Amino acid sequence: MAVRSPAIDFANRHLPKGKAKVHLMYAELFNRGILPPTIEPPTIEEKRQLISTWLRGVYRKQDGSEQLLSKLERILEVPNFQDADLRWIDELDTSMLYTSWLILVRTSVIVNMNGSFTINSFSPRDWRDEQDAIFGDGLVLNPDYISLGLDQTPSSKEKIRQCLWEFFITSCQKTDVKKQVLRNLNIRVQTAKSSQWFTFAKGDSEEKLDWLWSYLKKELSLPYLISERMLAFKWERIFAEFELLDRSHNVKLAEYEKAKKAYKNSVRVKSDGKKARINLTLDLEAKNLLTEMAGGPRLQSQLIEKLIYQEAANRGLSK
Repeated sequence: MAVRSPAIDFANRHLPKGKAKVHLMYAELFNRGILPPTIEPPTIEEKRQLISTWLRGVYRKQDGSEQLLSKLERILEVPNFQDADLRWIDELDTSMLYTSWLILVRTSVIVNMNGSFTINSFSPRDWRDEQDAIFGDGLVLNPDYISLGLDQTPSSKEKIRQCLWEFFITSCQKTDVKKQVLRNLNIRVQTAKSSQWFTFAKGDSEEKLDWLWSYLKKELSLPYLISERMLAFKWERIFAEFELLDRSHNVKLAEYEKAKKAYKNSVRVKSDGKKARINLTLDLEAKNLLTEMAGGPRLQSQLIEKLIYQEAANRGLSK
């Protein structure tokens, strides 16, 4: 029978339970210089492993780290976000996950002298007007996000999810402030999901996505710097950038109608460019049969094309 290591038992006993507390304890240890920086931001499992390794060292060394551990455990007991508060982030599909992240990095909280606070969520238009006055580089407007050193261009949905968790767990803002930001974020995401743009911009073909991307750049000067660099996403960027275009529903609705009309025209022009007009003279009976077989006058061309290709195949003429 294998003998369990007392150090491992100690580590398992003191390892935080739940994702929220793992994120928070890791941040506390990292900010104290106890855990070394990593090349890539560690995943939740990697954080657990790093904390567990430190806890085993605390047991072995008996060098006073027990006092720090007690202090950290008291910090973890302070009311903060729990796993249940953030579980909806884990349930978001990729499109809404990216939109949530983009809203968050474009949000700042101003705490007033009387303790109240104001949540500002910047649209791309605000961003172009105010970027120089805020940070200069125009990458991230949320000062709390910057101060936490979170990834500014996460390359996968797992990394975006982790950035959202880490922000709400480790930000120094008061819990009630962060919970209001989270509520606002949830409302905006649900509103975006029911928008007409969500259905229209759905990534049903690369050709359509390429057209929409070019349209946003030319007509609306989108995307801005963050989204431009998020190469792992395509439809998600198109959807989120437009959804954050303006606070006004009417403005977005008008732009949606323009985009839909422009896309329809582009498809028609492209289709017309591949067709040639010919004059056919048919007797009346043949014309009526053609209309009936095609299912209507507008479908005659498709039927004629189909019959031509079938005959060409029979004669061995098709490519």
